[in-house]
Amino acid sequence: MMLALFSLSAFAGTTVFDAITLTDVLTFSDGATIDNTAAATLTIIEDNIVLTGDTSVTSTNTFTVGSNPVVLNVRKRVSIAQINAGYEILPAIAGRTYRMIQCQAIAYGGAVGATTSVDLLGMQSAGPVDLVLFLQGGLTQSAVLVSGGTNATVAADGASYAACDAATAITVLKDGSDLTTATGVDFILTYVIE
Repeated sequence: MMLALFSLSAFAGTTVFDAITLTDVLTFSDGATIDNTAAATLTIIEDNIVLTGDTSVTSTNTFTVGSNPVVLNVRKRVSIAQINAGYEILPAIAGRTYRMIQCQAIAYGGAVGATTSVDLLGMQSAGPVDLVLFLQGGLTQSAVLVSGGTNATVAADGASYAACDAATAITVLKDGSDLTTATGVDFILTYVIE
């Protein structure tokens, strides 16, 4: 089916299309454009793009502004049973790596007991790396432990802040005995996907 060329320059109101196929560039009167002529690329040129309502932007690949990766943040409330079993904070993404910027841990429902540490684990050079060791003694109820700070040990020489291996998850797990007493630990992880 061939679409006829038409202009909306004098149109005011609402129009609805079930489907419309653009084979070139859609140009607006203010000079903005939407271009899908490059394979698998949607290029929008506009000074201000506003998303309203329950709009979300989802990407399982690198998400950048210019050449810079966008900083992402996730908060996970993880029970002690989940930590004892090992819990995935960020799932593996095919062909992409995670790089931690910072991680915080906050025990809730009591202090963490019995274990040696609660570890944020990544994979680097095909081996496990403790990105952060949150020591049991610091995981008292409501205390905020910050990676690199007191009771939150990071790997030597900045390795905790290097990119993890592609297609690998970030997990938390215990080191030592099963956690007791606390209900769980909140993890607030700031990271980029590269």
